[in-house]
This record gives sequence, structure tokens and C-alpha cells, in this order.
Amino acid sequence: MTTYRALPSATKTASVTTSVVVTISDFGFDANDLVAARRAVVSTATNNVMATWSSTDPTSVLGHCITAVAANRPATSLVISGPSLVDLRFIGLDETAVVTITLER
Repeated sequence: MTTYRALPSATKTASVTTSVVVTISDFGFDANDLVAARRAVVSTATNNVMATWSSTDPTSVLGHCITAVAANRPATSLVISGPSLVDLRFIGLDETAVVTITLER
């Protein structure tokens, strides 16, 4: 059996506030990064965010919650593959969050 290792093509970080939806293009990836990407790994180091990848803007109640580390719970991350990753959108839940996305090719 052959094992393949994903190669990171780019990692970017952006601030995500509670008032403005941030798209994957707001992270500063160039078109070549997005075209070459097979999947995206998303995490937040500070505060929680909601994420969607259906071209629908997330809200405080619509989307998938990505949580930061807290005293009583571990952090979560999102791994998404395929063409939907170009539709990733985020909004902060509590306060401004620092979100990191690594695109893998």
C-alpha cells in the first residue's frame, strides 16, 4: 500500500470579528494556492468562530463551530476538501478570533 503525505502549499492567518464575514480570499491566498489546494485545515487560537462552505454567510447560530482551547475543553479544527473550500466563510462568536488556514495540495 502506498502512503501519500499532503504537502502544505500555503498557511495564512486572519482576524475574524463578530461583525464582518471573512471569506477565504480575505486571508490573502493567491489564485494558484486555491486552485492547487486539495484540502484546507482550519483552526483558531483565540476565541470561537462559525464557519460555512456553502456560499451562505455564517451567523451566531448558522454554521459549524470551531472552538479555541478553553480550560474545560480542547480546541477543534475543521478539515475540508474539494471544491467547497473556496467557499469558506467565517464570523467570530464571542470576540475577535485569530484563524489559521493551511491549504494542502
